[in-house]
Amino acid sequence: MYEYTKIRDNIWQIAEDNGVYCTLIKGRELAVLIDTGFGKRDLRAFVEENISTPYIVINSHGHPDHIGGNYRF
Repeated sequence: MYEYTKIRDNIWQIAEDNGVYCTLIKGRELAVLIDTGFGKRDLRAFVEENISTPYIVINSHGHPDHIGGNYRF
């Protein structure tokens, strides 16, 4: 299971390992996941358990700790 911190209403910071974080922003009609971490665990399952709207994934840049989990999406 992922640990997460509520930053403000509808914004969560999701911790993977070793200081790697992803951000989930939930809107009324669409959610945005920023970065996917290393992909060691199933972030997609976590996101889909916690939101009910469609969502998109955005990568902030191409380092492995930001795009490694893209294959799950």
